[in-house]
Amino acid sequence: MTSERYAPGHSPAALAFMRVRSGASHAAYFLPFLAPGQRLLDCGCGPGTITVDLAAAVAPGAAVGIDREEEQLARARGLAEEQALSSVTFQQGDVYDLPFEDASFDRVFANALFEHVADPVRAIIELHRVLTPGGVIGLSVPDLGGLVIGPEESGMGEATERYRRLQARGGGDYYRGRTLGRLLREHGFTDVVMGARAEVLEPSLTGLLFAEILEATEPEAAAVARAWARDPDAFFAQTWIEVTGIAVAASTGTPGLGRA
Repeated sequence: MTSERYAPGHSPAALAFMRVRSGASHAAYFLPFLAPGQRLLDCGCGPGTITVDLAAAVAPGAAVGIDREEEQLARARGLAEEQALSSVTFQQGDVYDLPFEDASFDRVFANALFEHVADPVRAIIELHRVLTPGGVIGLSVPDLGGLVIGPEESGMGEATERYRRLQARGGGDYYRGRTLGRLLREHGFTDVVMGARAEVLEPSLTGLLFAEILEATEPEAAAVARAWARDPDAFFAQTWIEVTGIAVAASTGTPGLGRA
């Protein structure tokens, strides 16, 4: 396991954020690549709310969700049981060292993961390893460059910048999304397509999340976030970068491929 710090943490507000995500809301760009019988891997699956939708799309093919946090995996298993979805399993794992053989999956997906990793190239090489040649990868991450916050004078923009710095100290990069297309092309993928979409977030929950994240190290910024969350004029929208690519076969003559 790596020692990187997952900046959002697993507070009640962070979990509330994750629980509302679904295949339709956060993986619509990837769903057209899914078909029954495929083998699918979801990296950084969290509570599994997206994973179960992807798993349903490839059933009876096997789907696997991995996450570093066992507590999250327990939630995901409970959700799969509630939906009587037997084709999906969840297990602990690290994107840098996946516990799977080469070419184990036809599709690989990761949502809100790559902005937190310190070594995206190593992670991409590992995801390529477990994909079959011709398999499809889908990556989606928020990019700070597409952030819209109001009111402008609220101070919430500065609170968000404090979060960005905290994330960077933990190895992440809030501007990572715009680089993913190039990284895929350089490390074993072709037919790379980049897209973007805007997501409007609920201010009361967003402000609470930032406050909980910043409380320990940036108490003044946390107070700003809490006050902003109560403002009836508060508005928060972020841009997600969504990237797909097709894995080419590894060879000794292909730079960047092979086990990191």
